[in-house]
Amino acid sequence: GVNLELTKSLKKLGSLQLRVRGEYQKKEGDGIRIDTSNSSGVIKKQVFNIYSNSPYIRINPQLTYSKNFQNLMLGYESAVIYQQTDRSNKAVNQLTGQIDTIATQDMLERNIKFSNKLRFSGQIGDGNLFVAHITYNNYKYKLEEKFPGNVHTDKNFHSLDGYVNFVYDRLSFVFMASDNSFSSQNLSSRLKDSNPMNLSVGNPNLKMGKTYKFSGNLNLNEVLRLKTEYNVITNPVLQSRRYFETNTILPEYNNYEALAGAILTTPVNANSYKSFQVEVASNSRRGKVLLRGYLNYTFENPETDLLGEITRSYTNRAMGSLSLISNFSSSFRLDITNSTSYNHTEIKSKEPLTNSWISNNLVGKTSFNLFYRLLVNADYRYSYNYNSRSKQTINLQSLNASVDYRIFSNRRGVISLKAYNLLNTKSSLTTTNTDIYIQNTYRPENSTLVSVSFQYKFGVEE
Repeated sequence: GVNLELTKSLKKLGSLQLRVRGEYQKKEGDGIRIDTSNSSGVIKKQVFNIYSNSPYIRINPQLTYSKNFQNLMLGYESAVIYQQTDRSNKAVNQLTGQIDTIATQDMLERNIKFSNKLRFSGQIGDGNLFVAHITYNNYKYKLEEKFPGNVHTDKNFHSLDGYVNFVYDRLSFVFMASDNSFSSQNLSSRLKDSNPMNLSVGNPNLKMGKTYKFSGNLNLNEVLRLKTEYNVITNPVLQSRRYFETNTILPEYNNYEALAGAILTTPVNANSYKSFQVEVASNSRRGKVLLRGYLNYTFENPETDLLGEITRSYTNRAMGSLSLISNFSSSFRLDITNSTSYNHTEIKSKEPLTNSWISNNLVGKTSFNLFYRLLVNADYRYSYNYNSRSKQTINLQSLNASVDYRIFSNRRGVISLKAYNLLNTKSSLTTTNTDIYIQNTYRPENSTLVSVSFQYKFGVEE
């Protein structure tokens, strides 16, 4: 990688800055790999692969001009980001001796982003601050798939982004419009079947989305803070799925045969949706005790996919926490935090679905230090989880403790006694993730671990 930065003062006319960043990864030769796949006893193939690492180029020149006036800073920035990646993987089916058209990959990606930004910041009146910028972006996605057919995908996207932040006394207001960009791989029309039961393909007709954000922040006093946020998301990308009940020939993908039970996933643009959020936070100190409170409510209604049926979902989410942090003395500290969250989702489909879950977590920590020789720590955790769809309730709790005692007159020797899972009720979570399902399994840990250690620090000043 290379970074270059040059700054030129134009005196009364302002300043000019040029930055150039570059990355390059060259091709390091070919590798050979033999892959054997067996899909549920239906398809067997052994593929001989000749592959190379992906040569990669990224160049980012950026030119910035800025000028300070009495109460205003004006800036202009022009930048270009160019990325190129070459992917090559040649595969031959050893059983048939023919080129494996699905496993073979030969493509070249070129992505360019042109950006022009105009920035303002300054002060209006007494203590009123503002920051604003407006940006024009031009994205160019170029994807060349050389095998099995010479397919070119060229997409151009234009966008106008903006940002305004205004601060007046205890009130601040933000408006922001930004792109929801995606990988150019989402534009590929090539079918991928590394897992024949879970197929995927891109969509050359995708549109770029945008998020419009409106938010306000009010500090009523040093104790209470109120925040609201409203978002509108346009053209969000949704992973649409198609389910095959029987073996199905797909003529649009070189007559590829999709197996019964397979799922084909394709990115599509869903309809716009909205989200709303309100948040209240408070801090209150009484002597050596600090009390913190937090409440948050969020609503959103994005579209979702139920095996081919794209439908609207509605989610209400509430979260809150209360913390007590105390330093009663230089030798005793107690921290207690309890957080609760509630989530309710309703999906409007032919067969309506609803799901709710509740989660509560309590954490208590305490430490006691006596004469800088004896240090006692305890950590207690309790969690409660309930899922209405599975009718499953999970209670987990754990208690860990440790005692450190400094010996010798210089206190450089430390004897430590540590005990884990003292309540003998702790469980561990094991997640099994496959292409078909995700399964969470909680396993009890019916054991308590105790350890004793000694440590001595040489040449360390107390």
